[in-house]
Amino acid sequence: METVNKNKIRLLFVDILKGYTEAYYKNNKVYFKHNTSFDSGDIDSKRQDFVRKAKSNGLPTEEEKEKYLILEKLWSQEKNEEIQKIKSYISNLKTTKSKLFRNEEINSINQQLNEQNLKLIQLISERKDLLGFTVEDYANKKVNEYYMYNSLFKDKNLNERFFSEDQFDELENKDVSEIIDIYNNINKDFSEKNLKKIALSSFYLSLYNMCEDSAYYLYGKPVIYLTFYQIEVFSYSRYFRNALSEAKHKPADELYEDPEKLIDWLESSKNAEEVLAKTNMKENKKSEGAVGTSIVGANKEDLAKIGADEKGLSLHGEALKKGGTLSMQDLMKLHGIK
Repeated sequence: METVNKNKIRLLFVDILKGYTEAYYKNNKVYFKHNTSFDSGDIDSKRQDFVRKAKSNGLPTEEEKEKYLILEKLWSQEKNEEIQKIKSYISNLKTTKSKLFRNEEINSINQQLNEQNLKLIQLISERKDLLGFTVEDYANKKVNEYYMYNSLFKDKNLNERFFSEDQFDELENKDVSEIIDIYNNINKDFSEKNLKKIALSSFYLSLYNMCEDSAYYLYGKPVIYLTFYQIEVFSYSRYFRNALSEAKHKPADELYEDPEKLIDWLESSKNAEEVLAKTNMKENKKSEGAVGTSIVGANKEDLAKIGADEKGLSLHGEALKKGGTLSMQDLMKLHGIK
């Protein structure tokens, strides 16, 4: 994914606060509403209607089509089992990674995850090509179209839909595809990585610090009325707040630009502390330097996670000064956020 600059991240957050994103369709300004749990429930109900219609028109389900493919020896149960094994292996790799702290080992696991994910994608793609058009495909297509109709408005107050239901039904396929393309281009900016970047940004943390850990105080409405983007950013900020508060040392500044690497660092730092604690018990309170050498294979970056690097900032020490915990404002100051 291409790098998104800080100004773009700020604009995305403004859209999240507003609950919609502006765009243009055939030279007309349109407003794509961000979905809420209510919208999701409505769409799920529509999906069931589309599934029933597809079945009544004689389309096969994926399960029915797969049975036929296996019977004709075009696909096999062994390949299904291979898909499940890869999924299980990926899950186990993620569990293993969560218990590591050495960068070399983490990087090795990440490489294996990339390789296994590629294998999984290839197998799933092969299966999908053989399945052809199924009930599930029809339902997904119609749901996407309904999603566009339900999300598209003429006004920023989201009171007037851009199309009536009849108008939308009469659109040509190329027009529907154009609308979907516009939406997809918008939606890719609201990736998980960018939502995490928003949660780590100084402008967001400044607001979060004043909301007393309450989504209502931040967004001004009950959680059930929040958009999924609003909920996700708030959840990520809470996760990072807790994880950084528990971290004994300051992550490198560049990690804040890559949330996934920061998460790896936070998890591995916690694991390093557990290793250190066990080592201290075994070696009866050796000096910091001696402890560092007793962690086999640990390099300078690994040792920095437990404060073996003399330049490291000890959050644990700072927390003790504050009575054992750090507020979000304390964390912001420690991490150079004003």
